[in-house]
Amino acid sequence: MDIIELGAIGELVGGVAVIGSLLFVGIQLRTTTKTLRAQSSYEAFSKANELNQVPISDPRLATIINDFEDTGVADVDESSAAQLRYFVRSAFMQWSAQQFLHQQGILDDAYWEKSLEYARSFVGTEFGAAWWAKDKNVGTYPPEFVRLIDRRA
Repeated sequence: MDIIELGAIGELVGGVAVIGSLLFVGIQLRTTTKTLRAQSSYEAFSKANELNQVPISDPRLATIINDFEDTGVADVDESSAAQLRYFVRSAFMQWSAQQFLHQQGILDDAYWEKSLEYARSFVGTEFGAAWWAKDKNVGTYPPEFVRLIDRRA
């Protein structure tokens, strides 16, 4: 075997190694993407759960939210209305973050659609519509998120 034949064998082995490396990187990338999606969905669910825990530790807020869910109207004193507005802002900030994750292809479609439906249903109430008309213009939310909420049925 001369040097030219050895060089040809070396090129063949090198080509196979490159293809093997690319396959490995592709498999790792797919695994990492699945892990990232699962982690993001878990974190979005955990954040929503944390928000749901707030009224548990604050019976007054729990009563305000319960009354609002029953009537769709926040017929409460100014202090209670403020408490509800801040609670709702927290929820909308989480939904805005979820929209970003969904836009990047990281958050599950079904989870995002359910969150968007819930946000739109809130804005469809008398209190929610008045709150959203003011809060969306504060600059807290990305324009795309505002457009999505405003496209409510």
